[in-house]
Amino acid sequence: MKTKTFIPIECDILNDNRMNALLNKSGAAGYGVYMLLLIELRNLKDYCLDGESLRFIARKYNIRRKLIDDVLYNYGLFTVDRMEDDNLLITSDYVTRVMQNYNDTVAKRSIVGKKNANKRWQKENGNAMATEHNITEKKTSVEKDKKETAAVAAVAADNPVTVNSACRWKDYLTEAVSDRTWIECQAMHSGLGVRFLQYEPVIVDLFAKHAITHGKSDQLSSVGEVKYYFANFTRSGTHTNKRIVAELNKLERMQKEENPYRFETIDPVSGRRTFQGIEIPASAPPRPNENVTWSTKLAKWV
Repeated sequence: MKTKTFIPIECDILNDNRMNALLNKSGAAGYGVYMLLLIELRNLKDYCLDGESLRFIARKYNIRRKLIDDVLYNYGLFTVDRMEDDNLLITSDYVTRVMQNYNDTVAKRSIVGKKNANKRWQKENGNAMATEHNITEKKTSVEKDKKETAAVAAVAADNPVTVNSACRWKDYLTEAVSDRTWIECQAMHSGLGVRFLQYEPVIVDLFAKHAITHGKSDQLSSVGEVKYYFANFTRSGTHTNKRIVAELNKLERMQKEENPYRFETIDPVSGRRTFQGIEIPASAPPRPNENVTWSTKLAKWV
């Protein structure tokens, strides 16, 4: 079976109150549109649709746009964000969740398969060096597990309530972002570059809120898992990266609007104030808008 054509469907999907509301109003037609949207989302790399894709889906399956909009907006089954360019960004928590679980399972099975293949190879070829390496690696892993278990037990004795991944994931996040080499790599992979580093605290806060909102925080049980999830969250081209860019644009607009000197040009070295090449006296109040000029005679903006 091709991975692209596969999406797990949970047996209790029809027990969801939101699905019941959809079925009560639109019946099988509404459910069919819902499933079509899930499949279309699944077939996209980042599991997100835009407005143009919706128009294509409506034409492809001959579905009334009114019915699609009803399924999208009225039951809380999808997240629909309107971007700065007025385009839509549509995601489904269901698709994101089941595909992450599915991909994790595939990855684990791949690891197990490689280990089993390695064991068969060793058995068939009698590779003593590989066997010795595996024994040493196993001993090291056992010793490491013992040390980690002892460390957790020691901490648990002092903090019996707080020692769990749900409580500690923010500590893992703090440790992850303290790895400056890794952070610089994320800045590059996000496509934001210096802007990423400039607004790093804002981006980290957005990630923390995203993890809590999507119920992922209690699943992040190590620094490695936090790094993996954060890297996917900020990766260039993803819908979450687009949300980051939108939030940073919004923040910069607010900062600009709050700057009383936004209608002037200020030399960063001398502090000299000008507008359209005309010098402004240092004692003059900030230029209130783009339509006024400084009157030397009246000593005010007119």
